[in-house]
Amino acid sequence: MRAPLALLAAAFALSACQIAGGSPAAVSPERAVALFDGICGESLPAFADAPVLMQAAGVTRAGADGTLFATTEDVGFRIEEGPGLGNSCVMVAGTDDPDALVAALTAATGGLQDTPFGPAGLYRGRPALLVIPAPVGDAARSSVTVSLLSER
Repeated sequence: MRAPLALLAAAFALSACQIAGGSPAAVSPERAVALFDGICGESLPAFADAPVLMQAAGVTRAGADGTLFATTEDVGFRIEEGPGLGNSCVMVAGTDDPDALVAALTAATGGLQDTPFGPAGLYRGRPALLVIPAPVGDAARSSVTVSLLSER
């Protein structure tokens, strides 16, 4: 019971991160899903290759909490290491169309089901937890966070 709560708390903390030094462009739903697949999906099962994949995708700007952000788009990634929980690959995306991003992530998981921890589904055979959009900065942009869990 504690593991999902810790993951959810980490995801909310990540979604609240602000990028210093200007506002990057909102990430499109298609680009966000492609980055999520290319970084989190491709580095399964334990996300060991995620840092190399982040760098290759231009996700190199370090945030204060260890999150790495893209240099030109409002998207960031972090590998969460929970004690006894296994690793999770977390993406937070700033988008002008949160409904389209949620729909794209829902399609990528084959459908989401409501759980006590939020909407969840399977992505490449692993549990994925979606945090529903929350407004950030200006009211036009929302933050959508999705976590991909490693083997537990």
